[in-house]
Amino acid sequence: MTTRRIHPPSRHRLAAMVVVLLAGGVLFGAYIRDDLRYEGFFFHASEEPRTNDESTTIEIGEIIVIVNRTSAGRISIRTTDLSDGRISHSYTICTSSGLVCAGKDTFHYQQNEDSPHIEIGTLWAILPVPYIALEGFHSSIMLELVLH
Repeated sequence: MTTRRIHPPSRHRLAAMVVVLLAGGVLFGAYIRDDLRYEGFFFHASEEPRTNDESTTIEIGEIIVIVNRTSAGRISIRTTDLSDGRISHSYTICTSSGLVCAGKDTFHYQQNEDSPHIEIGTLWAILPVPYIALEGFHSSIMLELVLH
């Protein structure tokens, strides 16, 4: 497992990218260092995603956002098409918390410093074809946190 530190150009905007999520387990963290406050996305995917070969859904991983201050903002989740270099498929991302699904890719949050964790929940991909047909395909998922 690896953890990466990312220093974005602005402390009010954090963008992170996780590539090739369907290929295997990933541990990912992106942080903003600001007066000893560590903030950002924390992503963990299991070693064996919950799916089966004929399924058209796959568990991608759990996402938590930590913002250690009273704040409001928005979180966006965007994807690139699944592709093997010749064929492309679009797909939908949903969360177990219901914050993102069915084309809605941005949600707003408001929190106080006493409760710094924003539970986005487990990300699921709803695939256009069974999982087994996507061997060798990859996609990118972009996460963006914008504090207001």
